[in-house]
Amino acid sequence: MLSSPRPGVHLLHLAIAALALTNVALARPSPRYFNKRGVTERELVQARTEPHSLPERDVNSTIDWSPCAQDANLTCTSITVPKTAFYIAQNYFNSTKGTSTIALAKLASSAPDEAKLGTLFVNPGGPGGSGISFMVEAATLVSALSGGLYDVIGFDPRGVGASTPRIDCFPSTLEFNQFKANTIIEKGSDIPPDPFSSAGFTTLVNQQTDFEANLAAWYAVCSANLDLEDLQQSGTSTVVRDLNFISNLLGGEDARINYIGFSYGTIIGAYMINMLPASKIGRVILDGIVDASLWVSTPTFTESAEAVQSAETAFQWFLTDCAAAGPTGCALASSNSTARSIQHTLESFLDDLFTTPVPVIDTIRPGFLNSGLARAFLYASLEQPGNWPDVATAFALALAGEPKTLYEQVILPFNTTNDLGDTSRQAVSCADTLLPSPKQTTSEFLAREVQKALKVSPHFGGSVQSLEPDGGCQFWGNGQKAQGTFTGPFNASLENPILLVSNTADPDTSLKNGVQLHKTLGSSSRLLIQNSPGHTSQQETSSCTQLAYASYLINGTLPESYTVCELDNPSFFDLPQTNNASAIATVTAFAKRVEEEALKRFLS
Repeated sequence: MLSSPRPGVHLLHLAIAALALTNVALARPSPRYFNKRGVTERELVQARTEPHSLPERDVNSTIDWSPCAQDANLTCTSITVPKTAFYIAQNYFNSTKGTSTIALAKLASSAPDEAKLGTLFVNPGGPGGSGISFMVEAATLVSALSGGLYDVIGFDPRGVGASTPRIDCFPSTLEFNQFKANTIIEKGSDIPPDPFSSAGFTTLVNQQTDFEANLAAWYAVCSANLDLEDLQQSGTSTVVRDLNFISNLLGGEDARINYIGFSYGTIIGAYMINMLPASKIGRVILDGIVDASLWVSTPTFTESAEAVQSAETAFQWFLTDCAAAGPTGCALASSNSTARSIQHTLESFLDDLFTTPVPVIDTIRPGFLNSGLARAFLYASLEQPGNWPDVATAFALALAGEPKTLYEQVILPFNTTNDLGDTSRQAVSCADTLLPSPKQTTSEFLAREVQKALKVSPHFGGSVQSLEPDGGCQFWGNGQKAQGTFTGPFNASLENPILLVSNTADPDTSLKNGVQLHKTLGSSSRLLIQNSPGHTSQQETSSCTQLAYASYLINGTLPESYTVCELDNPSFFDLPQTNNASAIATVTAFAKRVEEEALKRFLS
């Protein structure tokens, strides 16, 4: 895999980057929706006339924290929750249909008791990301950002990781790996040189037929091997109800929920601040924002065009930075390279792979490097600028006739362990999003949706489903939503305004989403903008952004909305010693142009 990032990079990005190939949060449009009982979830919760009672709370009366197997500096436990988690007034904990468990990992506050500020929950995204794994990588960094004043707790949502039951459709991880091997799910979608021609469209149609057939088979395995109730209860609505229950259990019913969510974790946060009473919401940071109103009200096929709103900007940052670094800093560059010439080299390489995939035999899993795989890897790399030098090297080697390094970034040896759950992501997205109509499931219709995404991002609009194998929800379970699935609205009035953070060149969750949520929440939020590529602000170091995090978490102080934070270093390659000033000026000028164009595009 890719080597460690350059020295000085803020390491919180490591835990987020670990999810990069599978956990891009996506956006999807919606008016106000109601549940089947005719009232909104927020109205239902706020209409309670009695305290939240827990008839079976004795099952959690003693919470035993013990050292985590992954990191003895953390303590772990699990909380028992009802299998069916529809919040009907005081009857959340109704275990007549059984129970589930939610796994937690905690880094205890280092502050004296009188200075502690309670619990700070964190979620790294996904959907399907493990809060336990995130804590192992990033707990000390989150604690440092928050002054050590909180017990920092990560959790594995239902169906994920150490929580039970886990959404594992296949009998073993090996069988799941074998199912995906050399299919479009693993190898990615090949985008023809001209996807808008008749022949190009036919290629897209055939690939959509292939993709949907694979999903149908995958989900049939799920239906055969899993309990329908577990599938229906894996959605974000249930995650929020579980989080509220856990907060009450650990801190009492008056405890406010403090929370940091990245990527899909911002969906959890958006649900939470709207499902629960304002009196339950503490200090909340949502970073790398997905538009929750879109998420709940359109099918997953809309995600591609929404996800890539800023992908081309991130790609141009990569190219400009590489050209400025020259051959000593970027393996794709020559002494006279420009961003445009490097782009042309990569485009020609991807087009050649479309017509002539390259065999790779000197590896644990012999196969071939195709255009879809290489393009998806390039797209995924835009999420992690700290790895750009290694990405450039992998492509340079492939261009020189040595494709093994690039191939092995994505085609990994079969493993026998799965720490998350083989289908936990799809369980969440299909539980949350709108089911497609019959006409929206045809290959021709879906191919046109890919074309829409390619108009937004010509290089990566066809690669989203390679990173986000969502879709096919018509094959999922019995096609019915769980009772009480929350569908908005998302315009809560809060007692404590929350902090929203978006990058100007996030390839997956654009500034557009942060602006939209801020406008929806009004005075209940502040929007901080980080001028950088990468997925979420924590991919790279901005002292300005880190200070905003710390000031809010420690003192409750929020920045002015639309404050722009620059990176401490806008270059991700080692710039040449000769002509260094010129190279720095080039990258700095490009970053400033990105900022100006993003503000004009998304704030106007």
